[in-house]
Amino acid sequence: WYVAGSWLLTGESRAYSGGNVANPRPAGKRGAVELLARYSRIDLDDGAVRGGRERNWTLGANWYVGSHLKFQANYVRADARRGALHLQPETVQLRAQLHF
Repeated sequence: WYVAGSWLLTGESRAYSGGNVANPRPAGKRGAVELLARYSRIDLDDGAVRGGRERNWTLGANWYVGSHLKFQANYVRADARRGALHLQPETVQLRAQLHF
């Protein structure tokens, strides 16, 4: 399961239709800026497979430059446990997306 939330700093909103949520359309010349946070948990055990459990915390920002270009940055901190193994990796993810 997960819970996530975001806030568009520049005042735009997202259109919703038929179960689909659209990216915001920037109102100004500088584009739209969005901050977001997410928390997720997953049980990786399945029958005889003991994958353990994992929790993730994500903080991110999106910059919608126009209707077709988005830049995204995320910081993710994970907490993974399986038996005596305990890992806490941290990642920074960068992405550029061209939508047409």
